[in-house]
Amino acid sequence: MLQRQIGLLYILLFFWLAACGSPPAPTPDAEIVPEAVIAPDTEIAPDTEIAPDIEIEKDIEISQDIEVEQNTEIVPDAETAPPPKIEQDAEIEAEADPLVQGKLIYDEHCASCHGFNGEGQPNWQVPDDKGVYPAPPHDNSGHTWHHPDAQLRQIVARGGASPASGMPGFADKLTKEEIILSLEYIKTFWGEEERAFQKERTLQTGG
Repeated sequence: MLQRQIGLLYILLFFWLAACGSPPAPTPDAEIVPEAVIAPDTEIAPDTEIAPDIEIEKDIEISQDIEVEQNTEIVPDAETAPPPKIEQDAEIEAEADPLVQGKLIYDEHCASCHGFNGEGQPNWQVPDDKGVYPAPPHDNSGHTWHHPDAQLRQIVARGGASPASGMPGFADKLTKEEIILSLEYIKTFWGEEERAFQKERTLQTGG
């Protein structure tokens, strides 16, 4: 009797399991894959940074700029830069020209009265209230070319020959050579005929 009851229980248990359903048994090939774990080697090293590379590039750019600045020649200002050697040689050559030297002397000591172009003072043939004549012109309109070189040198050195002349003497300011140079420059105010006439007068008087 007991065995029949036990068998009946097994049968009821079988049908109950069949009605409720049982979870499928796991297949031997199906394995539970564990969660992915980041390998230690794949971790980003804390010391690895991109910024240092950028800083290196900046340093390279700065060093290149420094090299460019070092290679750039500093051009002196036009005001302080010395003139080129060619210009210096030309100036020395010009200063060595007797006419250039004569012009410098004339402009400094004679032009204030006789004019920079030898035009003289206005109304030079009319004396002032004191009976002194204005400075005469040294160009073709004057009478400087009427006199030989020796007389012209004497007038420049001692001053006007008559009390009516207001010209002072320059013997204490100019050397004999400077007086000659100034007279040679005055001759450039004359025309060809005046120069030829004055040269003839100089030869006739012996100087």
